[in-house]
Amino acid sequence: QRIEILVSKLIPSILHQLVLTSPTDKLLKGIDKAIRKSIRQWLKLPQDTTLGFFHAKTRDGGIGVPSILHQVAMGQMRRISRMDQSQDPLVMWVLRCCTEIKRTEKAINRRLNIDGTDIHSKQHLHQAWADRLHQSADGRGLEDASFFPFVSKWLREKPQWLKSSSYINMIKLRGNLLYTRARATRGDIRSENMNRNCNACNQYETIPHILQKCPRTTFERIKRHDMTTKAFVEQAVHRHYNVIKEPQLRTRAGKRVPDVIIHKDDTAIVVDTQICGDQHRVTSLSYKAKVDKYCTADVRSEVSRLTGVPLMNIKFTALVYNHRGLPAPETVRDLKLYGWNNTNLMFLSMKVLLGGIACWSSHRAGTAVFFPPR
Repeated sequence: QRIEILVSKLIPSILHQLVLTSPTDKLLKGIDKAIRKSIRQWLKLPQDTTLGFFHAKTRDGGIGVPSILHQVAMGQMRRISRMDQSQDPLVMWVLRCCTEIKRTEKAINRRLNIDGTDIHSKQHLHQAWADRLHQSADGRGLEDASFFPFVSKWLREKPQWLKSSSYINMIKLRGNLLYTRARATRGDIRSENMNRNCNACNQYETIPHILQKCPRTTFERIKRHDMTTKAFVEQAVHRHYNVIKEPQLRTRAGKRVPDVIIHKDDTAIVVDTQICGDQHRVTSLSYKAKVDKYCTADVRSEVSRLTGVPLMNIKFTALVYNHRGLPAPETVRDLKLYGWNNTNLMFLSMKVLLGGIACWSSHRAGTAVFFPPR
């Protein structure tokens, strides 16, 4: 609620006054720093959180808080541009002779620059902040976020059932900002003598390691998978699908056990769930591997026997998300075709993130060791 009030009420209330005056760079940067400091306190973010995470739009993976420095410059540029289009002789004289406007134009050119990139429009500004986020070590896994803006709506519209502590940790998990040994020693001059390895399995301790590989979080990892599948099943039942959970299908290649088969009328859909890492496009590769595994003649025959659906009406899909809550494009395409909407897909994304938080918390609290002592 604080962030929503800040973005929708407080910042717009001061922008108009700042655009019509001639604020210094020091003042505008000071306001931006004060805003970021407050957000760090509210969300308990680490000090080295990249600026792109604060200022990139939520659809690009950020929090979506505008930068006052750039918003003021954009507002002043729009006003001067409209004056420049005027045919009024007085306005034309003011533009030509007023030293204050010339000084403002120089300030605009100086301020509308991010990492050496000149900004010429609002869309260009949004893309520049998105690029800064996606080029950072923590934001690299959010490159595909702009393809699915609907899964990010919970950042600005926090559901009533979601605890504040969970909301904060979901934002930190999405931004790769949760504590790990690797992150804690980043940039520390003493890091050569500090242990960055997991105290459970002696592997390099990062968020992907904790959520995807570490043996200490195996149980919670399975629970995350099952919780996501259960949420999908509940949505299917709401759409009047009949559900068969974990059927054992006999094939010549061995037993196949998809997570769920849903069927309605003359259509059956075989669905398997996977939550993968956040590397670029890995969700699409995981989707293809899952579909290729089950899309065989033997599986079709078994599904037809169980559901009574003709062989040609049996479909195959995979419920694939990465651990930051971003779905595979093919998953979105298929589920929308079968009747799922954006809110359903966002809810599944939140379940993935909540399961990831449980994995991380379990790892932090656990004491199990899976490597021999030295």
